[in-house]
Amino acid sequence: MVEDMGTLRTGKNSGRHRQPGFVYKRVKGFVDRLNADHTRGLIVPDFLTRQTLGISFYDSMFAFRQG
Repeated sequence: MVEDMGTLRTGKNSGRHRQPGFVYKRVKGFVDRLNADHTRGLIVPDFLTRQTLGISFYDSMFAFRQG
């Protein structure tokens, strides 16, 4: 589980979410990898693909469901 995502857009952290490689882009990569089996070979299935049942998003946090 990754929490406290809301602080990325406030105060001294404001704007950091736009930096290359920052957490939002990494999370999008996790979603892509989770769905690798459906990409017709564009994304190679890996550990995350095989060991994760889902990724849930909530207010200021997200969680991986292992299975």
